[in-house]
Amino acid sequence: MEIDGFELRVGTDVNRSPRWLSPIAHFGDRYVRRLYTDHEVECCGGVRVESAPGLAARFAAKEATNQAAPVDRRTIRGGDPSRSGAGPAGGVDLSLSDGAQRLAEEAGVRHLSMSMSHGAGGGDRHRGGTLPGRSEVVSPAEAEVRRLLEVHGGLPVEAATLDGEADLFDLGMTSHASVNVMLALEDSFDIEFPDEMLRKSTFESVNAISAALGELGAQAPIS
Repeated sequence: MEIDGFELRVGTDVNRSPRWLSPIAHFGDRYVRRLYTDHEVECCGGVRVESAPGLAARFAAKEATNQAAPVDRRTIRGGDPSRSGAGPAGGVDLSLSDGAQRLAEEAGVRHLSMSMSHGAGGGDRHRGGTLPGRSEVVSPAEAEVRRLLEVHGGLPVEAATLDGEADLFDLGMTSHASVNVMLALEDSFDIEFPDEMLRKSTFESVNAISAALGELGAQAPIS
């Protein structure tokens, strides 16, 4: 939308707080520290299940900003709501760091405005029906990838039936679910994804994930 010569970009995102309870309990501090700055964690009350609403809202804020401006989610830093609620409806500061500020400036972004709210509910995204069943033999590594997608991916179809090139995000995997999948992969394959691989394309399909694991020299876990 263009208003008086200025382009207005809007990003929105909705997350359900209960979805944060399981990964916080399962992955603990490692999960939270991969997504948030120390300041954000402190604002939300630390690494505990009671912090889920605040953490969910901040993740939604990062996702919305990523939609509105061409920035890297890892370089978005949330502000402290307690010190920035000067407006009548309250407000939240959002700062960009590292390369995100440069990318935003190159795109002509001069001002960011954001609001967050907590509620009891939240929207679920459900897409896509079913895909043809699979009968071919898969490698142990790919079988493990599919198992972890089934547990952590939040997909509306069985991971075992997915075509290797099927876009997991188009099928309904959220950004939050992809983080859970990433951490589960790290645990199962005893690896850590480097920063340069923490992008959407790394986790967009079974084949993409398998290729990333191969690049890291990951071996299928011994059952």
